[in-house]
Amino acid sequence: MNIKVNISGFDSVGMTNSSCSILLWILCIKNGKVWVEQDSTDLCVVDDLLAAGIPASDIVLGFHHPNKRKLTEFA
Repeated sequence: MNIKVNISGFDSVGMTNSSCSILLWILCIKNGKVWVEQDSTDLCVVDDLLAAGIPASDIVLGFHHPNKRKLTEFA
């Protein structure tokens, strides 16, 4: 699933077009594991999950190919 949202408008002067983007995480729980399907931010949601006490063995980096996933410390 890929979602891109672009909101266009005018700045305070009303002369130039500006836009903003929405940052997105896609998380789901499958078979007792937290799957990170997408992290299009520079905040790294995985670090937040680890800080919240979720072990790396319960986090799946779904945006990586399965062959690449087994090379990480994550599920």
